[in-house]
This record gives sequence, C-alpha cells and structure tokens, in this order.
Amino acid sequence: MANQDFTKGQQISLANPMTDHFA
Repeated sequence: MANQDFTKGQQISLANPMTDHFA
C-alpha cells in the first residue's frame, strides 16, 4: 500500500472502526 493510502486509512479508522483492517 502507498503511504498516502496508509495515512488515509488511519484517519478513516478513527471515524469507522470497521476500516481498521484497511489501515
């Protein structure tokens, strides 16, 4: 995964715990 996606994943994970697997 690109760093951009990783950073975005962290922000999303804060809003949606279900996206934790995405980070």
